[in-house]
Amino acid sequence: MGKKTVFDDFSGYDDTAIKAINQFTNKTRKAIEAAIPFAKRFQEITSAVQQAVSPYLLKAITTGIEIHKAFEEEKFSQYEYKISILRMWEDFEKEIKTKNRFFPKSQFISVFETSAKEAYYPLRKGTKLFRARKMELSELAKEVEMLRKIILYEYKKLPGQENDYFDCILNIPFDEWEEDYIRKYNLQDIVFWGFDKEGSDAPKENKKEGRANPLGIIYLYTAGKPETAISEIQPTISQIVSVAHIKTKKTLKLFDFNFYNAFRKAPIMNKSIPEIKEELGLKHFWELKVFFDTISELYSKPVFDNNENYLPTQYLSEFLKKMGFDGIRFNSSLKKNGINIVLFDISKDNEKNPINYDILSSDLYRIENVSIRSKKILPKEKEKK
Repeated sequence: MGKKTVFDDFSGYDDTAIKAINQFTNKTRKAIEAAIPFAKRFQEITSAVQQAVSPYLLKAITTGIEIHKAFEEEKFSQYEYKISILRMWEDFEKEIKTKNRFFPKSQFISVFETSAKEAYYPLRKGTKLFRARKMELSELAKEVEMLRKIILYEYKKLPGQENDYFDCILNIPFDEWEEDYIRKYNLQDIVFWGFDKEGSDAPKENKKEGRANPLGIIYLYTAGKPETAISEIQPTISQIVSVAHIKTKKTLKLFDFNFYNAFRKAPIMNKSIPEIKEELGLKHFWELKVFFDTISELYSKPVFDNNENYLPTQYLSEFLKKMGFDGIRFNSSLKKNGINIVLFDISKDNEKNPINYDILSSDLYRIENVSIRSKKILPKEKEKK
């Protein structure tokens, strides 16, 4: 019999959960057996289902209880630990800006490297990603530009109609759109309504640094949803935006700044908590989550008109690339609950197709509204009754 791990230890605090599951299973079995004459066959099926599902279910319940219990303990100590991480980050940020640009000796990097060695987020083959780019009308494909001129010409004949290309399209019924425009002008095969395949890919050269890439180094910036991708480029009202649909060609290893995502699939989580603490040099298991939650906030923090503030996050990205990660996954600072994904490797095969992803199509969007929700903090006002 193998050694028990944190996933297999059901002692003490998880008895209630297991008892509830067993009671539910027993009551369900009795009720169905009374209704079905073929009880023996039912028992065989139930047993097979239990064998397939129960270990996974109980493992998930146990893991959740174990981690929750660990994180609820010593909350003040967790707060103090977070403060110490913020101080380490400040020292790291100061060092990389003013002393050691390429080889910082920061304690933060040492802690980060130890934790990152065990992190693993698989970006599965076939995952859909989205990349947004601002677009001018002069950059439209010739077929789309032709269609634009045709629609404008035809709608000029109608009194009271605004001569806006996009308003016209929005007002055309879908059946009429397909019959009178798409089929009539043989546009059925258009898949790149925005930028073409090359324009939807990462740029050929990089004259602008970003959160992950230093100046001159090219990465592919994408998002998990079109709305997040659009938010990240900070468009203005009436701006035309091309959104590319991208699909991964193989499973890629990402570093995720979210603790649960980073360690859910990590092999180290099959070990017991004492073994994990010893291997990572932790006094408490919760230190790992607090560390990841804190650097997630720091990595996603907005940068305002000072590219020098990107230096710490750029260094971490290069550091992770050197460790063998294919990219990073982090929270958007511009879209609530939005997820950004940056892929490091944009290399092409002999036919100039990206090795790690396919660019499938592109859509055109027009920005209707840029919304900001805020709450007044100071001066504090008396609540209205």
